Amino acid sequence: MMGVEPQMQPLSFKNNLEKFANWLLSKISLKPMGEWLSQKRISNIIKRVFRKLALKHKVIIVSGTVYERKIDGIYNVCYVFDDDGTLAGSYDKYKLVPLEKSWGVKPGKNCYPIYAKNYNIGVVICYDLDDSQWISKMVRNGAQLIIAPSGGWRPYPDYPFDYENETPQLKRSVENNISIVKPYCCGWLFPGLYFQGHTQIVGPKGQILAESVDWGKQEIFYADVPLRKKLY
Repeated sequence: MMGVEPQMQPLSFKNNLEKFANWLLSKISLKPMGEWLSQKRISNIIKRVFRKLALKHKVIIVSGTVYERKIDGIYNVCYVFDDDGTLAGSYDKYKLVPLEKSWGVKPGKNCYPIYAKNYNIGVVICYDLDDSQWISKMVRNGAQLIIAPSGGWRPYPDYPFDYENETPQLKRSVENNISIVKPYCCGWLFPGLYFQGHTQIVGPKGQILAESVDWGKQEIFYADVPLRKKLY
């Protein structure tokens, strides 16, 4: 399957804008925003909704991410629900972006897959895929499949997409001989916060098994995904 190539603007513009944004965020503190985002009622809503969906449809669900306050601080968390609606486990994002750091979010340290319905699911979040050693460690710890929920924030539609640097799943799949699912958010949240979805399902040899056709619209698709042999 051929990769989707949207109309792009020069990547130098993108790189300079993001470098400036990262520098600016490293100089300021936005901890009140982190406190607001990590309200318990928000994570409770996520848990309640996905528990019901997993139980109703008898499927394993890997949720999108939510900011959760724990005893030692705020984390960017992803939940996995088993097909009976129980919470099989959760994963804390390891590789934080400058905006999250300004919110006071802490990096996760647990690099073990989550066991659900006889599968060892390696859950990581967004930029964690950029760290080849982190992904290799997850695989060595027994992951049969990697799922990496991602945001893909854009300031506006058709913002430059750096295919080489923004599809790390292609490299990680080949390096570790493992299938990777990277679902992206899609559409406007509010002005200045747009998500240009580029979801991909990638096989263990880097082959694209399925991917978004229209980056600006929600899509549902599936693929038969090869799994690594279970170690234990």
